Amino acid sequence: MSVIRWLHVNIVNILLLSLVSACSFSPLYQNTSQTGSRYELVFGSPKNRLEQIVYQDLIARFKRSGNPLAHTVTVVVSSGNLTPGNNSVALKGILTITRAGSSDILFKGTRTASATYVSNAQSAANQQSANAANEQAAHQLAETLRLTILGVLGADNFGQ
Repeated sequence: MSVIRWLHVNIVNILLLSLVSACSFSPLYQNTSQTGSRYELVFGSPKNRLEQIVYQDLIARFKRSGNPLAHTVTVVVSSGNLTPGNNSVALKGILTITRAGSSDILFKGTRTASATYVSNAQSAANQQSANAANEQAAHQLAETLRLTILGVLGADNFGQ
């Protein structure tokens, strides 16, 4: 009787393993328009560390193109005049999207992002916290710009 029970348990385990091995871990409703990979874009060159972070995040989300007929995206990042508090940083990003194959500006707009940090009596730690907050704000700015780009390009494709 124990051999039959052992055989039954192993057959059930093999069936369960084969069922689980057929599963995948990719998103069920993934759409290329959400990731931005269906848009080919040419990106400008960063002029400072914060612009580099923004461009890297955008390039990771969109397909970078060598096609001279692709839309051109440029971003200028600077410290914003938004002052939420003493231990906070604010960034302003000016996004320009130039129409593919021409010098016509499809979109030009400003977006902002901010981040807070904790400070104490150690100036080196305060500077490091401020730098980390700047980088966090740059990542947030990149996400805001990504959504803006998707909106602009989606509306532009819809109108054509």
